[in-house]
Amino acid sequence: MIANRSMLNGSERPVVTYARLLRRLHEFIDRNQRETPEAEAVADEMDKPWQLLTEQERERVGGLAEDLYALAESGPKTLAMSAPEVAAWHAEAQRMRDSLLLDSNPDAALAFLRRPHPPDLPPNAIPFMQGRCWEQLGDDETALVFYREAARLDHRTASTVITILEKKAGHNSCF
Repeated sequence: MIANRSMLNGSERPVVTYARLLRRLHEFIDRNQRETPEAEAVADEMDKPWQLLTEQERERVGGLAEDLYALAESGPKTLAMSAPEVAAWHAEAQRMRDSLLLDSNPDAALAFLRRPHPPDLPPNAIPFMQGRCWEQLGDDETALVFYREAARLDHRTASTVITILEKKAGHNSCF
């Protein structure tokens, strides 16, 4: 049977539904419970929204799966780089940050953030930027996964995350 939008929660886009189910599945994986009937039920639920995803959305959630595995393994990989390579990486990271300010291409930014990065980067930087990307993509729950990781790695990130979420909710920040 071919899935259609009416088979899913009508208030949620298929890509958001798929990401939500993928996060749940990764919770089972993190607890070494992937082979349980509950995990299998979640995996089965993923078939319907998958059928409704565009190619771009399929690539996005494929990347999300990579990112969730990376979080479980202590985050994206660092790579020893020469000074010119570090400078090039930082220049590309700046272009990516600038593009995010313009809401241009969060998918490209997520792909960039999956690449190995120089070891001098603060450990919370990658998950924080991943959170920003998912927020721009309209998936606040997935954004929170990455924001929580950024805050876990550096508690000072928590106040920034709270400020972002307060502004999004229309509140004036107390920070």
